Amino acid sequence: MGPFLVVAIVALIIAALIYAYYAEKKHKEELLAWVRAAGFRFRAEKDYGIPSRFAFFDPLCQGDNRYAYNIIEGEVENLPFLMFDYHYETYSTDNKGRRQTHHHHFTATIFETGLSFPTQIKIRPENFLDKLAAVVGFDDIDFESSEFSKAFHVKSKDRKLAYDVIHARMMEYLLAHRGYHVEIEHHAICVTNGESGKLKVPAYDAQLRFTREVLSLLPEYLVRDLSARS
Repeated sequence: MGPFLVVAIVALIIAALIYAYYAEKKHKEELLAWVRAAGFRFRAEKDYGIPSRFAFFDPLCQGDNRYAYNIIEGEVENLPFLMFDYHYETYSTDNKGRRQTHHHHFTATIFETGLSFPTQIKIRPENFLDKLAAVVGFDDIDFESSEFSKAFHVKSKDRKLAYDVIHARMMEYLLAHRGYHVEIEHHAICVTNGESGKLKVPAYDAQLRFTREVLSLLPEYLVRDLSARS
């Protein structure tokens, strides 16, 4: 490798680091402006306690070096929420035996519901592997709407609870807002954007409103029943 190529590679690395620094700085400035306009609270530092606090949600117990950052707190329609960017690491080994670290990022929204769900419900976009699994008998919960059943993968130990939560209007809403991963368990709901990286700032508000609307669509009889359990 000639000296010119070495210098070029070093220059590219430095340029990439500078770009990443200013991109993150701009992201935080835009995020903080939205938070202040909405009357929420914000802290940028890493929080290693949030993964432990909500470890019952599958997305928050993956990999190592787990932490939340860019943390937003507040209330929407009298329900407290926590929203944050999230990081975890996984590792692989190349053909020379060298370990490589892979950094994963996504954005999560959690609402404390004031309800007590007896078991977990997971709703996410269906993928090709899900379709293969269904062929060999590992199927998810199907619904009357074939469009919904083809679009979403739904898992729960309690099918009746899943059917109560995912009624016709809920299906319509989820079909109109695809791409989110939803988990409901214990006293909370967690919505993420999958493994899509950190959201752009306008999408934070969209994900927040989506999560709150999912709770608003829970039928009254179910809310009464789950409130009595809490």
